[in-house]
Amino acid sequence: MRAHFSLGLVALFGIIAVAAALALSGSPDVRAAVTITVNSTNDDEVVNGNCTLREAILAANTNTDIDQCLGLGGSVNDLIQFSLGAGTPKIEIAANPLPPITQWVVINGRTGGADRVEINGPGAPFVGGADGLQIDVTGAGTEIRSMVVNNSADDGILILADEVLVVDSIIGLDATGTIPMPNNGFGIQVHSNGNRIGQSIDTANCISNSCDRNVIAASAAFKSNILLDFDATGAFVRGNFIGTDITGTVPILPNQNTGIIDKGIGSTIGGITGTTPGGSCTGECNLISGNSEGGVLITAPGGQSRLLGNFVGTDVTGTQGIRNGGNAGSTGVSSNVPNAQIGNGTPAGRNVISGNVRQLAVSSLTAIVEGNFIGTNSSGTAGITGNGSGILVLGGDGATIGGTNVGAGNLISGGTDAGAFGITISQSTNIRVLGNLIGTAVDGVTPLPNLGPGVLIHNSASNNIVGGVAAGSGNTIAKNFYGVLVDAGVPLVRSNTIRGNSIYANLDQGIRLAANANDDLASPIITGVNPVTGTACPGCIIEVFSDSEFQGEIFEGTTLADGTGAWTFATPVSGPNITATATDASNNTSQFSLAVPDGTATPTPTPEPTPSATPTPTATATLPPTATPTATAQSTDRIWGDWDCDAEVSSRDNQALLRFVLDQPALSQTEPCPDIGDVVTADGDDHPWGDSDCDGEVSSRDNQALLRFVLDQAPLSQTDPCPDIGEENIEVLD
Repeated sequence: MRAHFSLGLVALFGIIAVAAALALSGSPDVRAAVTITVNSTNDDEVVNGNCTLREAILAANTNTDIDQCLGLGGSVNDLIQFSLGAGTPKIEIAANPLPPITQWVVINGRTGGADRVEINGPGAPFVGGADGLQIDVTGAGTEIRSMVVNNSADDGILILADEVLVVDSIIGLDATGTIPMPNNGFGIQVHSNGNRIGQSIDTANCISNSCDRNVIAASAAFKSNILLDFDATGAFVRGNFIGTDITGTVPILPNQNTGIIDKGIGSTIGGITGTTPGGSCTGECNLISGNSEGGVLITAPGGQSRLLGNFVGTDVTGTQGIRNGGNAGSTGVSSNVPNAQIGNGTPAGRNVISGNVRQLAVSSLTAIVEGNFIGTNSSGTAGITGNGSGILVLGGDGATIGGTNVGAGNLISGGTDAGAFGITISQSTNIRVLGNLIGTAVDGVTPLPNLGPGVLIHNSASNNIVGGVAAGSGNTIAKNFYGVLVDAGVPLVRSNTIRGNSIYANLDQGIRLAANANDDLASPIITGVNPVTGTACPGCIIEVFSDSEFQGEIFEGTTLADGTGAWTFATPVSGPNITATATDASNNTSQFSLAVPDGTATPTPTPEPTPSATPTPTATATLPPTATPTATAQSTDRIWGDWDCDAEVSSRDNQALLRFVLDQPALSQTEPCPDIGDVVTADGDDHPWGDSDCDGEVSSRDNQALLRFVLDQAPLSQTDPCPDIGEENIEVLD
């Protein structure tokens, strides 16, 4: 990082003012821009009848003739073009770097029949100031077009001037854009105002003459491919491939750096022009993938940056992962500055942040995260292989994840790493989680679970809000391990409000309060239906839900408990089961109540299971003292062996039975049934999953075999008559 002042605009205005004054005086010294043609790949400054790039830059800087570089009579905005033949001519730069550009100039490598012109530096070791190209503070307005800059002893391109444009260039790779040839500093380092790295491009053919995409990779270890430094304001980074090869399908390795570090004010990374929602990364979309230290870091002292329409962690098609991050702390996008905006709630501005160790981390004031696909492919229909957790809010205050407007909600699904969460709120306050889909595909129905909690609130996180009763506030939180887990293992964790959501079909509890979280507020008790009545904490807000099981898929509405705790909800409900939550005056929300069936008879509560201290069965699990579990008997017409009461016998019943015996929480009936198809068991035979007695089918006999095995009883005979044929009145456990 170099200390300097961004004086480019001042210098530019000074030049314009002088030119205007000369024009008014009628002075013959007023000059127009000239074209300077480089006709030699040598790197020298001698009178030999040739024009080298070094001499051309000096001619443009001084507006004089240098050897055959005809700069005399020029002014600002000269053009340096090339006549070096077709392909990608290479100019070898030795230890003496090219002179800084000190006056507005356009350098265009796509001239004279060439695709690009390559500037190949001396390589390592690092030499401070030995940049491939340097635009000094007086070079405002300079354009670098269709160049290859690699192997420099310091940065590929250092920009100290305002309003510089870099397009259609390859930085840190060979001329094919596939082989790393690292610059020994940053790929592009920016100080100053209003600079543009890439812009909206010809999406049909990136090797065409109108292509403006830069391919930037392989900068020095632990630096970044693009650095927007603390004195960069209003920068635009648009339409680039950062960390991959020119095809956008292969990571450039090794790549031990960050894709973009943004310390500036008001940067825009990506954009909404020419993007293809649901398709590939086109237009102003940046592809930022394959960077081992992370994709994008928006960090102090910057602020007010916007990240729009990018793919971070996927390939250019948005269907395959190219992970950013090679260690547990690496993140696709990380922001710790005030007022950062990640997405803008429109399809064109949607970021696809998937396939990374962790997708997004927010540690700042009033960040806004809207309308992004996090953990999924670009169409929101499937996960990306290798997904870690979704969004981490750590040490934040006032951030909003999602929103109430149409399109503002994020899709946060497909966390396939063990224990991967959808959203974690840690050491944070006043975080609002609104209108998101967590654990489903974009249709809100198809399971695309996170293997950990949909939402985890822990580690001194208090006064946060998940959902709400205003239109568009509720989240859909489904198919995850827990729906919402509020854990006070590290105090204080209280006053977290969970309201108005659709929480259903999560593998374990819909809402779980652990370790006295949310003051361990007691759940309501439903005492009657038609109308729904019950008891709860006096004065608490009661929310009523319908569900096919024991969570809360359909938010039916709210009522208030009176001073004695009694409450009534008179509006008809959808059923078939009814649950409720309570929220007290301190904004603590309870777990779901016991579920009761929707009917006219006095309900018999069906509890949502409460996990034991150890969520995974162990070899030393405490078993019931008798071979047959006991419970209140209820005479009803059920299929024998239907332990999860879904009117069929399947491998889910084996799981439900095993968890009951081991005092573990019951599985959701909607969990995907693993007995579809066969698996090869330890004995080498092909059996349906759950076929405990190995007779080639899943039936109630498997339940008996499993129960006897767990209780160390003699197994049943495979020829035992199967009692699940037909129905009979039996004693069942409810």
